[in-house]
Amino acid sequence: MMIYTAKLNKKLLFSVLAVIVIVALAIAFGLPEGNKSQTTMDTVKIREDADVISFVNALGYETADETLAMREVVIPEEWDETYENYNALQKKCGFDLEKYKGKTVCLYTVDVVNHPESDVVIAEVMVHKKKAIGGSVYTKNLDGFMYGLEKTQQSVKQ
Repeated sequence: MMIYTAKLNKKLLFSVLAVIVIVALAIAFGLPEGNKSQTTMDTVKIREDADVISFVNALGYETADETLAMREVVIPEEWDETYENYNALQKKCGFDLEKYKGKTVCLYTVDVVNHPESDVVIAEVMVHKKKAIGGSVYTKNLDGFMYGLEKTQQSVKQ
């Protein structure tokens, strides 16, 4: 029979226990999500018209072949209730226009050709310094709708 003995180093034991407690707490309360913030909607890069179309298509919408229009718009510094509601819609989709108050942005507009609710649907993407910062999908019909820029949950016409 062999007997092993070891001398216990209190500093080493304390360090090991501290690491175990930290790992246990991290598991219990959720690990940090690392670099997940780098993949949020507001990090989509828009360098040219084709990027706008690719972005809208990636959300599940089929678009016309070319961007219909691009114009510059100024996001107002002072917001009324309408703009507050619009920004609330943006926040649901991972965007926030608050930091762009008073800034001039590019507004790209494309036709959506496969929406199940209407044949007259438009997608708008706001871009500032080659970054998508917001937008919406909507119809101009009187009984219309407006959604934020997020993956469609509806089955679209093929």
